[in-house]
Amino acid sequence: MSTSIGRPPGPRPAATSSAPPKSAASPAKLSHLSDPKKSEPMRKEIDKQAQANPGLYSGLVKNTNGVLQACNVGISPASQRSVMDSLQMVGDGRIPQSAAHLREVDTFIQDAKSSFSRGNIKQGLVESLGVGMNMVAGAKLAAFEATVTPPAAKALTDTASKAAHEVFDAGGTLAKKVFKDEGAEAMARVRASLVAFCR
Repeated sequence: MSTSIGRPPGPRPAATSSAPPKSAASPAKLSHLSDPKKSEPMRKEIDKQAQANPGLYSGLVKNTNGVLQACNVGISPASQRSVMDSLQMVGDGRIPQSAAHLREVDTFIQDAKSSFSRGNIKQGLVESLGVGMNMVAGAKLAAFEATVTPPAAKALTDTASKAAHEVFDAGGTLAKKVFKDEGAEAMARVRASLVAFCR
């Protein structure tokens, strides 16, 4: 049985928030709208799930989640469920870490679209950054994992990149309205950096 990177040998610790029950809603059926006022309990659940599934991926999630919580950045119910499921599946060895990052690309794209469509620029920009970071991490890790072939990794990255560019274009348009030219230029620099890094 495979284990996640960084897990000590021996039996798994008992997890208080394991895989979702069959009755739990799937990420596709949950809302992609983030509300900072309702996010703290969801972020606490992510923190517990990360502790129950120790490893490299869970460490990254735990640290990022803590920073975003401290900055009062919201998370949507759909993305929270996706992260919770990814933590469980990486911890169980069901999916590699690259697949977890690419799962988050998809859900954060939907979050960003929801935020930008409602004029929530700050939240949308943070979610767009999450798209880029996970896209880069997923693509780079896939190159080191035998479970994902280079052509498959490229196909996943190309699909995520196209969708991410759509998000950045929408975000740039709204950012220009709110922050004038500086906002649009900032979004353009982020997108150019991601494109260059993924080549």
